[in-house]
Amino acid sequence: MKKKITVIALTAVFSLSLGTSVFAQEVPSQDATSESINLQNIPTREGGEITTLALWNVVTNQGYQGLSYGAWVDGVSGPGPGTLTLSKTVSVSNTYSGTLTAKVDDITAAVGFSISATNSTTASYSIKVPNGKKYKIRYRPVYQMYKATQYTYSTDVGSSVLLSTDVIYPKKYAYLEYDYVEIK
Repeated sequence: MKKKITVIALTAVFSLSLGTSVFAQEVPSQDATSESINLQNIPTREGGEITTLALWNVVTNQGYQGLSYGAWVDGVSGPGPGTLTLSKTVSVSNTYSGTLTAKVDDITAAVGFSISATNSTTASYSIKVPNGKKYKIRYRPVYQMYKATQYTYSTDVGSSVLLSTDVIYPKKYAYLEYDYVEIK
C-alpha cells in the first residue's frame, strides 16, 4: 500500500519572552515516483495516509551553567635564566557539546550568541625562568557554558507529537587561561 504525502511548507520564527524560540522547517514534498520519506519515527493517521506534515523545533535556554575549559595548547618553551614570553595571535571559536538537532540559527536565537562564531585574539604571557630550569608556557580557551533543550515535533492534521528531546551545551568564548610547566 503506497502512502500519499502532501506537505505544507512552513516558515515561521516565534520568540517568546522566556528565552524560548519556536522554529518551523520546510519539509520537501514527495510524490509517488520519488524516494519515500522515512516514516519510522513520524506518527501516521489510521489507514496510512498523511495529509499534512510539518517538522519543527522548540529550543529553550536553560541558562548559564558555569565555566568550561578547552584543551591546553603548547605555546613556547625555553631555558633560564631569563624571561620566557608568549605573544601570538590565535583563533578562538564559540562551540558546543551534546547533540545538535536544531539549526545553528535556532540555538543562536535561544541563547543570544552564535555557536559557530570565530575570532582571533592575542595570547600573551611572560614568566621568569630560573637558571638551570626550562619552562613551557601553555594556554587554553575558557568558555561561558549554557544549557539548551531542543524539542523536535511533528504535526499531522493539527495534532503535534514530540519526536525527540536533545540537550546541547552552547559555549561562548570568554578568555584565554595561561599556565607553565617545567620541562625535565
